[in-house]
Amino acid sequence: MSLEPEPDARQRILEAAFELVGAYGLTALSMDEVASRAGVSRANLYRLFPGKQALFIGVIHAYSPLDPVSQAATAMSEEPPEVVMPELARTVYRVVAGPH
Repeated sequence: MSLEPEPDARQRILEAAFELVGAYGLTALSMDEVASRAGVSRANLYRLFPGKQALFIGVIHAYSPLDPVSQAATAMSEEPPEVVMPELARTVYRVVAGPH
């Protein structure tokens, strides 16, 4: 029995997390629910993403075509979600609104 995650496990985890964050928000995101929805064990989930913060950064990188958003997420990877989320929202706004 291999201890390594399946090759497509990362993508399934990111998809599950993206759907769950969209449905319930980041604060309510449960790593157990992500693992269940993705069809992976908790151990494999934590091998790929050691916590909610790492998982959220992975989702941003996977689903955001906006480089500034990805860069901001990476720069704040050690910050708690309540600090990261408002700053990412401001970054998205600045990118979408563009120069005036």
